[in-house]
Amino acid sequence: MSGAPPRKPLTRLRRTLTAFAVAALAATLIQAPAAAPAHALAARATAVLGAQPTYEGIERAWPGDRDKDPAHAVREKAGRSCWTMSGDPYNRYLYVDVAAGAVPAGAKRAVVTVDYFDAGAVGMNLQYDSRSSAFTGATGLALKGTGTWRSHQFELGDIRFADRANGADFRLDVQATAENMPPVCFSRISVEFTDAPLLDITSRRLLFTQGADQGPITFASAASRIGWTVGDPNGVPLKSGTAQVTDGRAALDIKDLGPGYYTLTATADSGAPVTRTTSFGVVAPLPAKDPYYAVAMHYGWQPGWEDALIDSAATVGWSEVRSDVNWAMEKQKGVYDFGSYPLDAGLKNAAKRGIRTMPILGYRNPLYDGGKTPSTPEGLAAFARFGAAAAAAYAPYTNDFSVYNEYNSTGFNDGACGITAKCYYDMVKAVKQAMPDANLVGPTSAGTQLAWHDDFIARGGLDHLDTFSVNYYSSTGDSPSTPPEEIKALGEFTQLVKKVEARKKMPVWVTENGWPTHTAGWTEAQQADYLIRAQTLARAAGADKFFWYDVLDDGDKPGEREHRFGQFRRAGGGVQGLAPKPSAVSNAVLIRQTAGKRLGARQDAGDPAVHVYPYGTTTRSLWATSPRTISVRTDRPLALTDQFGRRSTLTPTAGRITLGLDGSPVFLEGPVTGVAVTDSPLSLSTAAQSVTGADLKVTVTADRTRAGALPRRLPVTVDGVRGTLTTRPGTKTSLTLTVPATGQTGVRDVDASVGRPARLRTTTKVVDPYTVTGRPDIRRNGAGLTVRLTNNDPERALAPAPVGWRVGSWTGTVADPGPVPAGKSSEWTVELPADAQQFTSYAYSVTAGDATDSGSLSFSPVEPAAGTTLAPVDLGSRGEWASLRGGTRSGPDDLSGTIRYTHTDKDLILDAVIKDDVHNAGRTDPSAAWQVDSLQYDLYSGFPGTTDGNRVEVGAALLPSGPVAYTWTPPPGQQAGPTPGADVSVVRDGTAGTTTYRLAVPWTSLGFDRAPTGTFGLSFLVNDADAGTATDARDGYLQWGAGVGAAPKNPARFRSVRLVR
Repeated sequence: MSGAPPRKPLTRLRRTLTAFAVAALAATLIQAPAAAPAHALAARATAVLGAQPTYEGIERAWPGDRDKDPAHAVREKAGRSCWTMSGDPYNRYLYVDVAAGAVPAGAKRAVVTVDYFDAGAVGMNLQYDSRSSAFTGATGLALKGTGTWRSHQFELGDIRFADRANGADFRLDVQATAENMPPVCFSRISVEFTDAPLLDITSRRLLFTQGADQGPITFASAASRIGWTVGDPNGVPLKSGTAQVTDGRAALDIKDLGPGYYTLTATADSGAPVTRTTSFGVVAPLPAKDPYYAVAMHYGWQPGWEDALIDSAATVGWSEVRSDVNWAMEKQKGVYDFGSYPLDAGLKNAAKRGIRTMPILGYRNPLYDGGKTPSTPEGLAAFARFGAAAAAAYAPYTNDFSVYNEYNSTGFNDGACGITAKCYYDMVKAVKQAMPDANLVGPTSAGTQLAWHDDFIARGGLDHLDTFSVNYYSSTGDSPSTPPEEIKALGEFTQLVKKVEARKKMPVWVTENGWPTHTAGWTEAQQADYLIRAQTLARAAGADKFFWYDVLDDGDKPGEREHRFGQFRRAGGGVQGLAPKPSAVSNAVLIRQTAGKRLGARQDAGDPAVHVYPYGTTTRSLWATSPRTISVRTDRPLALTDQFGRRSTLTPTAGRITLGLDGSPVFLEGPVTGVAVTDSPLSLSTAAQSVTGADLKVTVTADRTRAGALPRRLPVTVDGVRGTLTTRPGTKTSLTLTVPATGQTGVRDVDASVGRPARLRTTTKVVDPYTVTGRPDIRRNGAGLTVRLTNNDPERALAPAPVGWRVGSWTGTVADPGPVPAGKSSEWTVELPADAQQFTSYAYSVTAGDATDSGSLSFSPVEPAAGTTLAPVDLGSRGEWASLRGGTRSGPDDLSGTIRYTHTDKDLILDAVIKDDVHNAGRTDPSAAWQVDSLQYDLYSGFPGTTDGNRVEVGAALLPSGPVAYTWTPPPGQQAGPTPGADVSVVRDGTAGTTTYRLAVPWTSLGFDRAPTGTFGLSFLVNDADAGTATDARDGYLQWGAGVGAAPKNPARFRSVRLVR
């Protein structure tokens, strides 16, 4: 897949009302099946930690692995004695051994309550001895570094407690390095046992079909009652209530809810309040499936939830699933144990629910070609026989087979032949000979790579395929603000379709496309918007089938791109079911609106930002890449369906309706004779910025100073609040309504229906009432931390609590920050000790009340080129070696050196002297310079870890043709290619074993109009390729900073730098 996108913009919210009025919502409780009585929570074991620890029901506790002496850990924090974690000695763990007699017979569940001093913004986890592992992880906790005493409950399931966790039953884990360990301190730990959880949402599926399949949502809890709130995606409550718990169980009837995307918050109190949140969706019954809509799924990756996942996929309405079948199952030559691989059960399970499966034939087998991707005649023949065996085994279920996946990338292909089109041609030719009757799908390439496909087509590759396929995503140069309409890959996909059609009439499938919701990617709301738009655009470009990648998030790390492609979230955090993201509901709505209808050519609305696509004769999909108001000509009422399935009726006045469009698609059903952008006399407005917890004022204005008729009285509804707008000829009149507050930050969409013919939209940026940030004060001499406290409330002054800060192991407090006026900020700079090192990364955190900011920073000045006083960065002492495929760095002679960044008003200049025993840079294409000896660096225009910047990647190499400078990821508005205006010099001294680089890149080629004045991010690496000519010949790379050499690119790991004078 493509490289990681830059940081995302502000989290975006979406408003979806149900199909009924809020006042009519009747979410009632129904009795759930009876369960065995739950044990009440009772304290069974307690440890009070300090200089003289006391234990009740606990054998002992101890800090650390190496240093187990509690005396070394005893501290006093805010008047309480406790045991602290430390960097020297390095203690990140606190072990607890519960006495065997304190554990009730047959106990399966425990609740561990921890009192801790919150000394730093790091992660804290608890690992415990369970029946499956000695170190099973509980749901982690993100500490905020508030500098106060806090309490937290960890819930442990399926406990064993047999002292297998290094002699203990569990351990607390403060997740920080020795250099950045905050003095988190523990004063008390208690362990309680119960048969019921504190609170779990136990429904396995959370996407429901309206009608008989609609719920209920079930709970399990040790409490006697559960408070719940059903809300819209903005967090605005629709209805609240209380569920009585019977035998540990309760349920919530949601049958009165119409189609939509909802939030659910539930709270129970078994001695301390516990809150669970999830989303759920309701979709209309599926009238028919459409073979165009398909999805990728990893059969076997979620064994406990696979039935629920396949049921959810059927509810969405996907027609086909794509999943791999691994050649490694051939343990003896010619013997294929398909039943041993998860695809076998998954494919058959999906077939029962009416979903076809396309197996991906992959990838290698230790019996052939050294366990690499097959490339020899023997290996290819064996791979082809495996494909034929799969076709025979699954003939009752499918005839679709993908020949490998992303063969043209080293991510999947490690064969001796390489990743060229010729090598893949040899594979697909062999497979087709063995599987003449199968629908062979390929090349299923990584990206649109036109030159690679041109070569494959020219060799006659299409003659051995039945369906052409490609995987494409947004490119590395596309930011989250780049809409699907403008990504480079879409244009190249359109060209590919034409190239294929010119050679052979065959179906064209998009076998992977998706928009991940990881930290540096897209928001969940953007994913939902782009899903509809991307599938429509691909179909308009000629795609016959579209596989979304993929159905479920693949992991639990929010910053990991590969963990966040799913349309459903993984179970966890007290939610036992698979919760839909907004995209799952949107995909279901798209299928229901368009299934069986032919997509027509885009209709012209007189503005390139407006997209109107007809399906059949009466349905249209509409959106705008920037807000627009359109006039729709019709003589009959039209049904409007939003992306979450809410339906309403618009009745024309004088043959027209008025519709506000933005990036969230809507569907219109009914006869339409024309669509055009209009300057409507009706408008909707609200504050550009608002704060959580405050009601929002929204104003509808009617302008009758211009021509055009409006009724004298217009009924207005905004987020369920109603009013009447009176209009008068020749004047502007307004109506202001106050709509309920939200507790969620982000961009809140506000919809208003105005009279019968108009639906308007506007947005407000919802922020926390106050925020705090920490930024490095970078200079030639010394270092400091600048703390900024911002009061976002437009009406009330802020009287903040003391502001705590930490940089590395240094901590402090701004004891009396003083009041901050409404809408203003206060700022302080804290001087750090003299031993704060430049060019070194430190963890930092700042906290004010509930507001916190944390991450990493460095004090890295970039001096003027004409006057340097600081030593260059020594990669030997400040660099980090990253191995690739087991490659090694034997020492400084193998790879080391120094780098220095300097600046002029025109350029950013990099000087590097690299010690490298072997120079290997045999490439003719400068875009492939990263595969051999070369330099790469990434610049991020914002502070690392923020979401308001753009990433640019450039590099330099000494190729056989001479020195080159190349831009892999350009700034917005520019293209990848030779770096514009760069001055590059690379000189190799074979005798000394050094390569000297000088790369001067204009600020304009890095995305700046002029030399920047603020803090930005940099990360550098030097590639080492001592031998070999494979596609990626590197043994590894030596980096200063991080986040460049491995996907996804992550600007949060860059070093913070600033130009100094």
